[in-house]
Amino acid sequence: MTEKKVITLSELKTVMEEVATNYKKIIEVVQHNHSETQAEFQIIKGDIRSLKEQAGVLTVDVHGLKGQVALLHEGQTEIKNSLKQKVGRDEFAALEMRVARLENKAA
Repeated sequence: MTEKKVITLSELKTVMEEVATNYKKIIEVVQHNHSETQAEFQIIKGDIRSLKEQAGVLTVDVHGLKGQVALLHEGQTEIKNSLKQKVGRDEFAALEMRVARLENKAA
């Protein structure tokens, strides 16, 4: 037959006190870690807020650049069109020679 082990009331109190002490330690550690985590979380929230503000500024800058690029494109198109209307070097040289021949004939 097996012996029954009996726990006395004082032994039970001692075990319960140890359990309570261990729980208190665990709770203190968890609370400490939670405080640190909360502080880090606040820092992260601040960083995210700052990044959002910077993204907003960059968005405004990009829109401004798009407008400037559009203006440059318009100017480039105008320059191309005006260059197309101008006489090339070869054509100008031929016209100059023609004018010189005509002047020589007239003189």
